[in-house]
Amino acid sequence: MTPKSNQSSSLSSIVMIGAGLCAAVLFTLLRQSTPQALALAHLTPLPIMISALGFGPAIGFGAAAVATMSVALLAIVHEGVLSGTTAIIGLAIAVIFIVCQALPAWWLGFVSCLARLDETSRWRVQTADKKISSLSFYPIGRILVYAAAIAVFLTSLVTGASALRYGSFGAAVEHLTAKALPIVSKLIESRPDLFADFDVHAIARLAVKATPAVLAAWCLLTFIANLWLAGRIVQTSNRLRRPWPNIAQELSLPRTLILALAAAFGLCFAKDWLGTLGLVATAALVLIYALQGLAVVHCLSRGSRWRPFMLFAIYATLVLFIPWPLALFALLGLADTVFSLRERKAAALLASKP
Repeated sequence: MTPKSNQSSSLSSIVMIGAGLCAAVLFTLLRQSTPQALALAHLTPLPIMISALGFGPAIGFGAAAVATMSVALLAIVHEGVLSGTTAIIGLAIAVIFIVCQALPAWWLGFVSCLARLDETSRWRVQTADKKISSLSFYPIGRILVYAAAIAVFLTSLVTGASALRYGSFGAAVEHLTAKALPIVSKLIESRPDLFADFDVHAIARLAVKATPAVLAAWCLLTFIANLWLAGRIVQTSNRLRRPWPNIAQELSLPRTLILALAAAFGLCFAKDWLGTLGLVATAALVLIYALQGLAVVHCLSRGSRWRPFMLFAIYATLVLFIPWPLALFALLGLADTVFSLRERKAAALLASKP
């Protein structure tokens, strides 16, 4: 092995161990329960994604393994006494970490490294020593589909665990509704003019039933934001194994996903856990279609002198009135999936050139 290879191997090992330890510490911050700690805990997938994108999925997987072992050890140390009970607690927390954070982060980094020469060849991990100009990389629309599937799976897992804890899904809803009642009552008392004709119990129950959908959307946004940030960080070091995508032009979801959205929306009308599963899946799919809709707006508005003001107004509206504007952008994303709005504009611009 050459000195250069030894140096590269040593750097990869350092990155693997360092990324794993960082991810473990960020995850363990959840114990603090402060706003600052909770905000930092949202960055738990970031070190694993950085190691996968910059040094390859094998190093990313090693970072996930180091992080999992570190999480278990930190949990045991936190208990203060080494015993069979603390070992079980550490193992349980490590399982939660690997399922909810480590494996999803590694998988999203893994698929982001896939590339192929043409449509007939298989997707393979792009190595750092190959030229990337002649390769096509894994579509970002499909990466979003994976992120949505992960968010739906994890939220469904949490919802199912809550149902098992209280004996049934209905019992879980009633128990959580009872806990939410004081909060909803205080909210209504603070604004009697706005909520005068509302049933407190009905609002609390509705909030409890909507929580899994909100959790799925938040989980999805967290993974997407971490993946984007990891890509930008790795790009600055010139180690990114794919060119930075033109998101406004390339973010396109598969057309067959419309069938999944229709099935999820139909499932929303089922009762109990199945209805919640449909609501969770619908929320995740609507969100990624809304992201495609925003990409369409960015693409179609290029060249317009009013573009900065329009984009500012759009994002201000999203912040102020979320989640309602997302439905409109999801419809735009669906329209683009069916009618290829961006391709039509590109073809029209090409035809207009002399």
